[in-house]
Amino acid sequence: MVRKTLAWAAFCFAIAVLASEIWAFGDSGHHVSLNLGDVWRTLSPASYDRTETFLVTKVSAKIWQPGLTTVLAAPVWLALAALGAGIYPWQRRPSRHPL
Repeated sequence: MVRKTLAWAAFCFAIAVLASEIWAFGDSGHHVSLNLGDVWRTLSPASYDRTETFLVTKVSAKIWQPGLTTVLAAPVWLALAALGAGIYPWQRRPSRHPL
């Protein structure tokens, strides 16, 4: 039940963010999209910088530059929809033989 609720909440937030972007496009006439990297950088710039520094210096610069930056360029609504679609199939199914 919790997974189903989380999946639907992610879907609802995705629709809300997408509607907000469409509304902003209608008002201003140009497309402004929120992406994951900008949201992360706005909410916690220190953790963003620490993660980038750690991955580039300790692990591999290739993981950060072509890999994670590509994911962080995704729109927030798409990431939330993907999260909901990923969580939804793993909800617990009711038992076929109730006690």
